[in-house]
Parts: sequence; structure tokens; C-alpha cells
Amino acid sequence: MRTCASKLPGVHTDLMETGRSSVPATRAARKAASRARILAAARELFEDRDFDAVTVGEIADRAGVAHGSVFHHFESKKGVYRAVLDAVVDEMDAAFDGSADTTDLDAVRRGLRAHLTYAAQHRGLTTRLVLGRRSPDPDVRAASERGRERVLTAIALALEVDPTREANIFVGRVMATAFDEATVLWLESDGTLLAHAVVDWMIEMMEAAIDAVPVLEGRAGRRNLPSL
Repeated sequence: MRTCASKLPGVHTDLMETGRSSVPATRAARKAASRARILAAARELFEDRDFDAVTVGEIADRAGVAHGSVFHHFESKKGVYRAVLDAVVDEMDAAFDGSADTTDLDAVRRGLRAHLTYAAQHRGLTTRLVLGRRSPDPDVRAASERGRERVLTAIALALEVDPTREANIFVGRVMATAFDEATVLWLESDGTLLAHAVVDWMIEMMEAAIDAVPVLEGRAGRRNLPSL
């Protein structure tokens, strides 16, 4: 006669349930660890080399996993690259937001300084992310644009500027392009340009651009500029 396990003396069904649930939990943990190793390996490789110069085999070998594991977790090399860029965007956002803890110009200044500090620590990936906005690959462009939009929104809120106003959107995107170029040029200067000076320049540019918003909206006359 078959006896139900729950009625056997000394057998606790909650322990048995825990034992059964630990199997999938362990599998999930192994999958998560495998994915994290692949992402970390890919990040190291993409830090030093462009997308086309890195192979799936190199990523798998560095991560210590089978080649098929890369496709299992990310479907393609492009998927891995996109995940790396997404992680960089999140980290750059966190660096900016963690410094811009008040709603004023000083908060923006601290956020921009944190942005440059992060860029210096992750030079290769930062450059690829910024230049990714010119990429023919829509996925890479999308990752780059996500980072740009988040930072622009954070700056608008810190300065108490309406981020939905058409003229502000125009100014914000122009400034973002200028900041991107300034970041890359600053990295290439190898210390010739001081970080705090670049940040001060960015702030001056931003203030001037915001002050000129009425011109965009036709609410201010043209000023007489000196002839060159």
C-alpha cells in the first residue's frame, strides 16, 4: 500500500518542497552567473577593440563557457554588444544622478564632472557609446540615444527647465552633441585640458544657450554682432 509522504512520521513536507524548489533556483543562479561572466568578458574585449574586431569565440573563451552559451543568453554578438552598451548607459546615468543630488546649477556641474570621471575610467566603451550615435546600426544608435535622453532630462529637471518645450528640446540636443564631442576631445587630449575647465566651459555654453531660447521662439530681436 502506497503511503502519502506527508503522512510519514518525521517527514516535513515544507522541507521537501524547499528541496525541490532549490533545484530550479540553483539552475537559475548558474544561468545568471554564466550570463554575467559572458557580459564581463565581452566588456573587457570591447573596451579595447571595436565590434568587428571581437569574435564570439574570444568572448566565450575569456568567459570560460561554451560558445553556444553566448548565443543562448544573447542570441548574437550584436546582442552581447548591445547589452554591454546598455550597462554602460546605466552606469553613466547612475554616476550623473548620484552627483546631481540637488536642483541647481552646481548639481549639473557635479553631474558633468562625474560623467567625465566615468569616461576616463572607461575610455574605450565611452568613446564607442558616444560615437555610436553615428553608427549605421539602429540598435547601437538606440543605446546611445537612451543615455543622451536620460541625461538631458536630468539636466532639465536640475535647472527647472521644461524638457517638453520645443525650443528647450532643440537646445538640449544641440548641447548634448557639443558635450559628446567635448568628452571625446577631452579624452584624446590626455590631460592637456583639465576636467574642471571642460566642465566650466560646458556650464557656460549651457547657460548661454538657455538664455538664447527666446531668440528661437521669436521673442527677442536679433542682436548686432561684430563683423569678423
